[in-house]
Amino acid sequence: MSIQEVHVQRVNIVTTEPFDTAVARIDAQIGHPDIAAFRQSLSAVQNEAEMENVVNAVTQPNELMEFTRFDHGEVLQKENGTAKPRLLHMGEGIRGFKSAMKERKRSRPTSDPSGDRS
Repeated sequence: MSIQEVHVQRVNIVTTEPFDTAVARIDAQIGHPDIAAFRQSLSAVQNEAEMENVVNAVTQPNELMEFTRFDHGEVLQKENGTAKPRLLHMGEGIRGFKSAMKERKRSRPTSDPSGDRS
């Protein structure tokens, strides 16, 4: 088993805008695909150009897509019986997806006895 280090960028947004306004502005800048459909489409591609088309379709307008959303505030609200705090964790990614997939393909062992990773 090998361990691969992955570098991520974390962004915290602090604003005086209303919470829902700030979340709506973020939502407008990232793709929100149906992950199961995205995975199925990605599995069906036959070449790199098709892969780019699938990825580009779901990562507009900024090469980002939301993978998951956790409303930590909702958990805390239930615990304390109030409407506060409002706290949201959104997991986005994909920028540089094509190069990341190529690197992953190069760095992972293949089950092909010939070693072909094409």
